[in-house]
Amino acid sequence: MKQDHRIRLTKLLLREAFLNLLVEKPVAKITVKELCEQANVNRATFYAHYRDLFDLHEEIERELAHTIMRSLSTTLPDQSLSAFSNEICRIIVDNERSCQAIFGEHGDPEFPLRVVETLRESSIALWRRQRPDLPEAELDRLYTFMANGCLSVIRSWVRNDMADSPQDIARFIEKMTDSGLAAL
Repeated sequence: MKQDHRIRLTKLLLREAFLNLLVEKPVAKITVKELCEQANVNRATFYAHYRDLFDLHEEIERELAHTIMRSLSTTLPDQSLSAFSNEICRIIVDNERSCQAIFGEHGDPEFPLRVVETLRESSIALWRRQRPDLPEAELDRLYTFMANGCLSVIRSWVRNDMADSPQDIARFIEKMTDSGLAAL
């Protein structure tokens, strides 16, 4: 049990140091040496847990994606667009440091797109319940349009230190989506 605690603490230190560095520069410009210095662990400890920096980066992204999917899997099937938007914003606030690095200028731009793609089917199902008259192709195009717009709003919000409240961002996303559905 004690070893498990030390491992969790070491990984947390490495993660926090990595996120701090990722906000400043791309992962390819970060060295294991500077990461270990900032985390106050030695290189051997780093390599005991990760193959390389990209392995650590992927683990952070994987855990964030898992958190998003787990949380939304309970929200999406039976809830409204409002609940969905609020849940996404809550997850971002709860994972602020990871999101600042991932949505920042040095984060992997493909990661948010992969998450958005995994939400396509359930989002369209939610809209289909609201607008059963719309053809599948229209809902699919609407999702592509709205998801990319929402992603841009969320990126901007995160990059501006989340100056607006999560509720304001969620309300804006909901209004834009409702407008999109109504326009069809």
